[in-house]
Amino acid sequence: MFIIGIAGGSGSGKTTIVERLLAEGGAVGHLPHDAYYLNREEMPEDHRASPNWDHPETLDNELFIKQIDALKHGKTVQRPIYDFAEHRRKTNTVTVSPTPVLLVEGILLFHVKSIRKRIDLKVYIDTPPDLRVLRRMQRDISERGRTLESVVQQYHASVRPMHDQFVEPSKRFADVVIPWELHNAQAVSLLAARVREHLPDADDLESKAV
Repeated sequence: MFIIGIAGGSGSGKTTIVERLLAEGGAVGHLPHDAYYLNREEMPEDHRASPNWDHPETLDNELFIKQIDALKHGKTVQRPIYDFAEHRRKTNTVTVSPTPVLLVEGILLFHVKSIRKRIDLKVYIDTPPDLRVLRRMQRDISERGRTLESVVQQYHASVRPMHDQFVEPSKRFADVVIPWELHNAQAVSLLAARVREHLPDADDLESKAV
C-alpha cells in the first residue's frame, strides 16, 4: 500500500485535492484525520472547555494509526464519522477496505511523528491565510451550523495560534509543497499520475482473475 498524506492549514484546499484524486477512479482509499476527533468529554479538560479543536490532543491518533496499520495488513476497518455540530462521533461508521493507494488528509498529519513516518509521500498545501479564513468561514457556517461570530472567535482563540504552533512548522517535513490559491491543475495532474503508478493495470487484474 502506498500512502499519500495531504496536509495544510484549515481551509487550504486539502479536501478539494483529495476529491479530485478520488475522481480519477481506481482502487484508492481515503481516511480523513478529522473523522477521528475524540468525543468532547474524552478530550483533555483544557481543550474540552475552550473548545480547541486544532490541538493534536483533541484527536484519537491511536485509533487513526491502528486503522492505517490494519489497512496496510489487508484488513478492512470501520472509520468513525464525526458530528461537528454535536462534537461527538456518530454511532454509524464507514467501511474502508484495503487498496493499493491510501489518501490520508488533515491539518496535523505531519506534526504527529507516528503518523508522519507511515506516509510515503507527504504533500503540503500552501494557501494564503485570507483564502483559508474565507473557506473555513463558508464551510463552518453552511455545513456545521456555526454563526459568523463563533467562527471569528474560534479563529482568533485557537485556529490561528494552533496553525502557527503546529501546522505551519510541520511544512518542513513535506516532500512536496503545492502553492494553492484558486486552483493548481498541474499539481493535481502530477499527484494523479503518482497515484496511477501504484494502481494495478488492466492486464494485472485479468491475470489475477484467471
